[in-house]
Amino acid sequence: LNTTKQEFEDTMEHLNSTKQECEDTKEHLNTTKQKLEDTKKHLNTTKQEFEDTMEHLNSTKQECEDTKEHLNTTKQKLEDTKKHLNTTKQELRGTKKHLKTMKIVTIALGAHP
Repeated sequence: LNTTKQEFEDTMEHLNSTKQECEDTKEHLNTTKQKLEDTKKHLNTTKQEFEDTMEHLNSTKQECEDTKEHLNTTKQKLEDTKKHLNTTKQELRGTKKHLKTMKIVTIALGAHP
């Protein structure tokens, strides 16, 4: 009977030890679960920040492309204006020569009535 009592006490001690191990494991699992949930929240936040950054970059890229297009249009307008000014300059030179010729003719006609 003493042996049976000792076996019973050993078994109870083992069961209590096993129960404690189970409780420790459960606590560890709960802590791990909380860490995983926190990590998931952090990843979701990081994902949102990444998506916001990508949206901003795409918007900035579009603004750059629009600015480039505007600059090309402005460059073309400036080149057209330059051509127009050169044409006008040539026309003014022609008019100046014509006026000199007319002055000479007028003086010649005035000198010989």
